[in-house]
Amino acid sequence: MAKDTNYWYQRTIEQLLLTGKSKRTAETYAREVRILGKCVDKPLDKLNEEELRQFILYRLNDCKLAGSSMRILYCGLKALYQDVMGNKWPLLKVLKSSKESRLPMAIDRSEVEAILAGALTP
Repeated sequence: MAKDTNYWYQRTIEQLLLTGKSKRTAETYAREVRILGKCVDKPLDKLNEEELRQFILYRLNDCKLAGSSMRILYCGLKALYQDVMGNKWPLLKVLKSSKESRLPMAIDRSEVEAILAGALTP
């Protein structure tokens, strides 16, 4: 009998806790397992590598997840499919997300003058 999404969600949380992740981190990563379960029409243990790849592309392109959210997705799916289910799919080895680099917020001339005026007054 196929196991439901809640079973795999709990197993993923347990696996992440066993590897030293905090409860909050484990729940955050495992939330992607729940999202996967809602997006596919078959049990999670019956998905193949291509179906998982298509889900990842859906989350990236259609849901437009940011790099940090993609890292959470990758960690959750790797925990389930690699660590819990024991799959050795090549896809799981290549999942990586680029680091986001944000530019510092620029301030305008009046803000600089206000900062300097405040620094110069006793």
